[in-house]
Amino acid sequence: MARSTDQTPPLPHIPAMDPVEFEQTWQDAPRLLAALNSAKLGTWYWDIGTGQVNWSRGAQALFGLDPSRPVSQPLNYFELIPEEERPAILANFNAIVRGEQIFDVLRHRIRWPDGSLHWLEITGSLQYEADGRPRMFGVIRDISAQQERTAALRASEERFASLFRLSPDIMMLVRYDNSEIVEVNQHFTQAFGWAASEIIGRATHELNIWVHASQRDHLRQQAPLNREPLTQDVQLRTRAGDILDGVLSSQYIELQGERLMLCTFLDTSEHKRAETALGSVAVSR
Repeated sequence: MARSTDQTPPLPHIPAMDPVEFEQTWQDAPRLLAALNSAKLGTWYWDIGTGQVNWSRGAQALFGLDPSRPVSQPLNYFELIPEEERPAILANFNAIVRGEQIFDVLRHRIRWPDGSLHWLEITGSLQYEADGRPRMFGVIRDISAQQERTAALRASEERFASLFRLSPDIMMLVRYDNSEIVEVNQHFTQAFGWAASEIIGRATHELNIWVHASQRDHLRQQAPLNREPLTQDVQLRTRAGDILDGVLSSQYIELQGERLMLCTFLDTSEHKRAETALGSVAVSR
């Protein structure tokens, strides 16, 4: 790769080579550990026979300890784990001691010296040295931020599900691309006569819900263009063939890369029939 000037080094590049050959030539452990530490990854080595664990400075930092200072007193690993999580970790420990290869990534919390809890992800490989003794080598990283995001997303989904189920309105969640029903609440099943298990995964046009295709087409055309819910006066058809008049409010949303329509339907059929009846009485007078 050409240099722009004599003083400017070439930009990073990947040559055509076998990475195995490169790994065989990279015998500089300090350089490797420096790379892992800069990525906030820790390495560890566990002599199963003695129970002793040696770790890198990066691993020590992940346990809330100053990586620049030696550990002043022995640490009991299991005492760092919250009590309710210890049985599962102990089961893995016993399996490894029996010589079983554990392929699952281990995730659990540990308590730092300041009392705070942090999530760790631990991967390792069981190996046998020339003397036949089993040892494990592995990598450890902090996944607290990922776990917090996962928990927040799960809580948000649970809140959405609760609001969806408890809403007094008729509600549907529909895939925009193919009009496939993803979810309905109990008020939908009561008003339209289908059990949720009968219609989830089926398209609205397959169920012949729309009385007027033009109203459906208008929704599909306009909803993605509006940040606010699109409100329409529509007529929808029940399983029994009854026509319901109502107001449909639809919000176009994108969730985890999927395009969806969140729809609420307010049935105004009774109100409309009452207005029609009053109109007929007034005309007859």
